[in-house]
Amino acid sequence: MVQKKFLSLTSLSVIFLLLGCTKSSSGGGATSSFKYSGTPTYASALLPGIITFTNNSTNASGYFWNFGDGTNSTQANPKHYYYAGATYTVSLTAFGKGGGATTSTQTIKLYSQVAITSFSVNSIPLLQPNGTSWNFPSTGGPNVFVDVKDSFGNIYLYGSEIFNVTSSNLPLNWSINPDFFYYSPEALGKWSFVIYNNNSGIISRIDSIPFHWLNYVEPPTSLPSSISLDDSAKGVSATLNLQWQ
Repeated sequence: MVQKKFLSLTSLSVIFLLLGCTKSSSGGGATSSFKYSGTPTYASALLPGIITFTNNSTNASGYFWNFGDGTNSTQANPKHYYYAGATYTVSLTAFGKGGGATTSTQTIKLYSQVAITSFSVNSIPLLQPNGTSWNFPSTGGPNVFVDVKDSFGNIYLYGSEIFNVTSSNLPLNWSINPDFFYYSPEALGKWSFVIYNNNSGIISRIDSIPFHWLNYVEPPTSLPSSISLDDSAKGVSATLNLQWQ
C-alpha cells in the first residue's frame, strides 16, 4: 500500500512545446509569419505567465491574433497570459496593404501539472557495508520501505514495507493513483528518494538519492515519462514514472 500527502504550491508553472509549424501564404502582397518565446529562457513561465509573440509578417497594414483561449489582439507584437495547461492553436492574420489577408498558425501545448504514478528500486546492497545483514544479528535480506521527499523535507509519497528482500525480488515496485501537483522547477527545487531498512523497529537509511526536477525537464523538445536515479557508489538505482497534464 502506498500513502500519499498532497503537495500544495503557491506558484504554478508551465512547460510549452512547439507542436505545429508556421504556415504562410500570400494575400494582397502580405505574408503572415510569427514565433513565440516564454520567460525565462528555458521555456518555463510562471502561471499566469507571459508568452511573447514576435511578428515576422511582411507587407501588412494590420494584424489580428487569435490566442486559442477565447481572446485576441490587434497589436503587432503582443504579449499574452495563459492561465492553464492545455493545447492552444494560435493564429495570426496579416492584412495586405492592397487588400486580402493571410493567416499563419502554430500549436502550443502547455503542461502545468505532473504526478509520480509509480516507482521502483532496481538495485540495492543486500548487506551492510561491513558485510553483515541489515537485520543483524538476524539473517536474511533487508525489510525495505521508501519515501519521496520534497525540497522542504515533507513526505510526498510513501512506499510500504517489503520484507526479507533478496535479489530474486528485484526490482521492487510500488504503484499509486496519480496525485498531480503544479510543476515549477524554481518552487520544487531538490527532492530526494530515500530507501530504508526496518530492523524490528530500528530504522536505518540504506540510501538517499537527491534529484532536481529542472535537470530532467528540457523543453521545448521533450518532457520525461520517467526519472532514473543512480548512486553507483552504493549500488543503488531507482526509477520514478511520471504523468503530465
